[in-house]
Amino acid sequence: MLRCYPGRGVTAAQAQALAQTVRQARASYPGLQIIVKAIPVKKVYKDCSVYKRPDGFIIFGSIQTPYGGVGRAPATKLPLSASPAVIGGTVLRILGDLSGEVIDVDLAATMGAFRKHMKDLGLKTVAALEKGASVVSVDFDGDTYSVTSTRKDDHGANTPTGSRKLSRSATAEEIGKAVLAALGGGKEA
Repeated sequence: MLRCYPGRGVTAAQAQALAQTVRQARASYPGLQIIVKAIPVKKVYKDCSVYKRPDGFIIFGSIQTPYGGVGRAPATKLPLSASPAVIGGTVLRILGDLSGEVIDVDLAATMGAFRKHMKDLGLKTVAALEKGASVVSVDFDGDTYSVTSTRKDDHGANTPTGSRKLSRSATAEEIGKAVLAALGGGKEA
């Protein structure tokens, strides 16, 4: 039995190769049962970043591209006094607005639009966004939310330090509390 597992991101060349393999197998082995089946692959489909800065929170989603995640405008600014329900609700709205699909984009144009949006928020550069900020990422894979805390490493890169999983039925308040706890500014539920 020949089993083929095509999925998202299969190129035309790969699809043609699969079709050729199936044709050869049928010709070589008359009566062969061929099962072509899509097996969902667990991977992060949607993600957003929550930056806690001295002047408030900045939250934005990422477009999934063949090059990796790219910041997606618009970002949402919230005051430091925002409640866990408001923070979590904003995260859920941003994740809900993302397609979760890998999108091929004009990388220069997409990054240019994001940089312009950062300037509209009063930040001279994307690097200025991170200066003095704590950051948490929230990923959704279709089944669970993962709230990941980070810290700056010796090279200034955000390095994951821990993660908390929440079910797909998590409320806005539960997600907001997990975000605040990961940022070091709140208690987990």
